Amino acid sequence: MVVYPGTYHEPGSPCPTDASHTCSVVVTKDDIRLIAQSSKKKPVIVENPGTHDQGIAIARSGAAGPGCLTDPTQRIQRARVQGFTVNGFGSEGIFLF
Repeated sequence: MVVYPGTYHEPGSPCPTDASHTCSVVVTKDDIRLIAQSSKKKPVIVENPGTHDQGIAIARSGAAGPGCLTDPTQRIQRARVQGFTVNGFGSEGIFLF
């Protein structure tokens, strides 16, 4: 998916590894590419609207810490995130599990 320049304040979704937290963008499938068409004059910004814990989270729903090391069903395959500026999140800006 190509994302065009602008500042984005997403409505959010439950984070895949902890549904009690909110993530702006959630990817839970394999083979997803998020490519920002950024330049210095025209960035692609994902900005916390004020209540989200993470910016972009890429993980299987319910994936848990060390379990992803031994359980391949907990892993996302072939994900790519490129060219984003991520601002104002209390936890991770971009989280790949």
